Amino acid sequence: MIDSFGAMGVLLTMVTILFTLWHPEIEKYMNIDTDKKRGNKVVICSIKEFYGFKLRVLLYGVFLLSIVIFPDIIMIIYKVIQLYRLEGINTLKHYKSIYPMYFMLWIFSVVLWKHIYSLNKKIKEKIEKLEG
Repeated sequence: MIDSFGAMGVLLTMVTILFTLWHPEIEKYMNIDTDKKRGNKVVICSIKEFYGFKLRVLLYGVFLLSIVIFPDIIMIIYKVIQLYRLEGINTLKHYKSIYPMYFMLWIFSVVLWKHIYSLNKKIKEKIEKLEG
């Protein structure tokens, strides 16, 4: 579990770094005035390239990360419920800080995925408006 936690942390860090590096470009494309740039093939090609390569890499990367650790999250929840049923409050004797950290890592990846998904959707709408 600790090895997979470390690997997931590194992968999520990589995705977050890419998101941070590409965020100025995301903002640039989000602020394009579709009325003024409609039909501009250079702008359309540029935004499609960004959408197809960078934004989708982030979207699929975070989505796969969330999916890969989801079974571990289910196992952790099941284990905690099972221990609580057997031992009640004495479950705290078996407390390991790795479990809530793993859960927090998963929640962070889901929140990041949701944010990138909404950006993906907005950029796709921009492309459709630009194409016209």
